[in-house]
Amino acid sequence: MRQQHPQARVALCLEQPAVHLIAFLEAYEWIGLYPINPLSLQKFREAFVTSRAKDDAKDARYLAELLLTHHDKLKPWAPQDSQTRAVQQLVFHRRAVVDERTGLTNRLQALLKQYFPQALVLCGEDLWRPLATRCLLKWPSLQAVQKAKPATLKQFYYLNGSRSTQLLEQRLALIEKAVPVTDQTALIQSFVLRVQLIGRQLQLVQQTVGHYDQQIAQTFTQHPDHPIFASFPGAGPVLAPRLLRSCEEIRLLARRPSQTVSTDGGSNAPAEHLAGRCYGSRFAAVRMFFLLSRSC
Repeated sequence: MRQQHPQARVALCLEQPAVHLIAFLEAYEWIGLYPINPLSLQKFREAFVTSRAKDDAKDARYLAELLLTHHDKLKPWAPQDSQTRAVQQLVFHRRAVVDERTGLTNRLQALLKQYFPQALVLCGEDLWRPLATRCLLKWPSLQAVQKAKPATLKQFYYLNGSRSTQLLEQRLALIEKAVPVTDQTALIQSFVLRVQLIGRQLQLVQQTVGHYDQQIAQTFTQHPDHPIFASFPGAGPVLAPRLLRSCEEIRLLARRPSQTVSTDGGSNAPAEHLAGRCYGSRFAAVRMFFLLSRSC
């Protein structure tokens, strides 16, 4: 069709939700997308067929007829700009990597509680931080850390950013007085292999989070709405791009077709209902900002 009519545009009607299909088709400038609410298609179909049985082939014809006869009443899909989509995708994937880090951390904590509970104090609260992973890779058991000299331990904590004299003395006293959960070498070694595996995985995951932070900062700085979101109180380098992504999602919800179209081209949705939906989306944006600001 594109080869036969290189200068023409094609209008395509889609039943929502079709997020992945829209993301694929919106890259083609010669295709105009018209997302249709499923309820709109249902009402249009029921105007001609009393049966409520659904058929994909017939629904496709009804979508084409709806677009052909009422295209002036339908709102075309307006794709987001490339910068906004880039920020959204980077923030989304960073969140997924952070969730993977949380899962690995919880797994590591559960393993340490079974054979080396003192590590939860020696490595700090966040087991995904470089100090914790390096400590577990260097001394993966209580027996191993008790063989280390106090001077070696002091140098390790100092080089990894833990320079509190009081905290260091508490950790050294704990190492000296600690009693191992078990002395069975084979059992300890089985835990050590898994702990060191998770430690190396956490190091790679944390490096990936850092790479995402760099790309997000670079892309977010070039976004035209950067001054607005960066000016919000408490919106730092992590929260500000998340606010941008969340606000864009609310904009998409507000633009998503929600009216039911009748056969005469009118809308069956009351004006008060539509106005309330618009007001509700703005209220959700403000509420979301305050919730994210408090959790920062």
